[in-house]
Amino acid sequence: MGSNPTSGIIPMKKSKFVFLLVVITLFLFSMMVFLIQRRGEVVKRDSYLVLRLSGFLPESPPQTFPPFTGASLRDVYRALEKAKGDSRIRGLYLKITFPIFGWGKAEELRSLLLDFRKAGKRVVAFVEGADDLGYYIATSADKVYTFPGSFVEINGIAAQRLYYRRLFDKWGVSVQVFHIGKWKTASNAYTEREMTPWEREQLMRIGGGIMKELVSAISSSRRIKPERVREFMDQEGGGVGVEFEKSPFFDGVFTEEQVVEREFKGLGRVMLKRYVRSGRSLPAPAEVAVVFAEGAINIGKSGNSPLLGRVIGSDTLRGILKRLEKDGKTRAVVLRVNSPGGSALASELIENSVRALAHKKPVVVSMSSYAASGGYYISAPATKILAEKLTLTGSIGIIGGKLSIGGALKKLGIDEDHLSFTKTALVNSPYSPYDEHQFEVVKKRLRAFYRLFLKRVAQGRGKTESYVDSIGQGRVFLGEEAVKLGLVDSVGGLNRAIEEASRLASLRFYSVKFYPKKKGLFESLMKTLNQWSSLRIFLSQGFYYLPPALYLFR
Repeated sequence: MGSNPTSGIIPMKKSKFVFLLVVITLFLFSMMVFLIQRRGEVVKRDSYLVLRLSGFLPESPPQTFPPFTGASLRDVYRALEKAKGDSRIRGLYLKITFPIFGWGKAEELRSLLLDFRKAGKRVVAFVEGADDLGYYIATSADKVYTFPGSFVEINGIAAQRLYYRRLFDKWGVSVQVFHIGKWKTASNAYTEREMTPWEREQLMRIGGGIMKELVSAISSSRRIKPERVREFMDQEGGGVGVEFEKSPFFDGVFTEEQVVEREFKGLGRVMLKRYVRSGRSLPAPAEVAVVFAEGAINIGKSGNSPLLGRVIGSDTLRGILKRLEKDGKTRAVVLRVNSPGGSALASELIENSVRALAHKKPVVVSMSSYAASGGYYISAPATKILAEKLTLTGSIGIIGGKLSIGGALKKLGIDEDHLSFTKTALVNSPYSPYDEHQFEVVKKRLRAFYRLFLKRVAQGRGKTESYVDSIGQGRVFLGEEAVKLGLVDSVGGLNRAIEEASRLASLRFYSVKFYPKKKGLFESLMKTLNQWSSLRIFLSQGFYYLPPALYLFR
């Protein structure tokens, strides 16, 4: 009658006891990991670094509990920059096991490794398993090995997408989406049954650019003719390790122990992440700050959402930028962006802070795999913008709308009724579709924000709004294309961006400081508990916490 609808699922006392037990166990385990990670490595003469690439490679270490134990791109950059001038380090052993991240980041990592080799250091890759992206990274090494039972796919680029329109129709879910630009295709999965001509054209152009770079990199590094690379991709598409014993794609097929014995016999082994913590850098009179912004853009604080993954919180990022604006020691800022977009409001708030900072000191944006839509919005006011050739950027456009589940609820026997005192009071209701007037109101808002988007890009890039609109309309570009269109200043990675920032600030001697700063163990624990508590509430009382509407800005 008047009871809590969620009570009785798990007895409250038992639930609290189990929750507390899990927290204590995680805390003790994490404390052990935290203390181990804090120890710096004692580096001996004639040593080599070890970098393992498996799964995701975050831009900076996630502030999670338990602590993140893998390497981040920030760790790789710091370690390789430090090791280039360290006579104790002879080279690097790169172990690859199906890495999963974007092509822009893969290009960045490959460039860092090639630069490391130019400093006279040796790089040896051992491919335990990889697709095209993993093998692309491996080709940056002096020697590339695999082992007999490995599985390596070198089969080229393809694009495949699922479309849910018929499923939603079957379930009675109404999809009403308005997007400005034929190339603004993020919502097509919900509204279409197949690729539109504009989506197909865009994917062909982007995929073709990635394919061209992939073939070129393999051809030049492995000394195989481009035609032979393409023929292999068409006919073979990869293979099991033993099939590569006499193949030009690898220098040999051995076990990992045999490779280490062959290439690093008698040398000391140092894990890359622990090497970063060894020794101390000398203080400098000036600093270049590197601020990492990775994930979907949203209102509030940055974090790691159980539902959304990494999130760029407008409050967190704006707070960092404001502090750097006031900090006299910070003479220039590099904003490292890896984001496909997100909230329009949050993007506008961050853009305002970047613009204010750029009026006081040089701001250089370094784009990773993605800096599109909202990711480009927050980049536009920077003094300079650099991107990798394979970065996906642009997507100047906007999408808005909602999924209405009233029809689906009716099929489940759940009826909805309502009353409204104005024509627009229920515009955000997830239970009923827009009427004609409400949809026009939504379209009007989206058109107004698109005009603001054009204005912000035009201001930041010194273009006219009509020109930005002509290359906008949701089009996504590779970094190389974006340079030709004036959306990006030049091709380059993080190290180039830092050099450019120091040049713009007229700095000869400086140190590099990274943000956001790493949180303490207790702070990470409390943040993680808060995130999971939010998810628990959502799952247990979902009907009370459903968002009013689905708005997309990607």
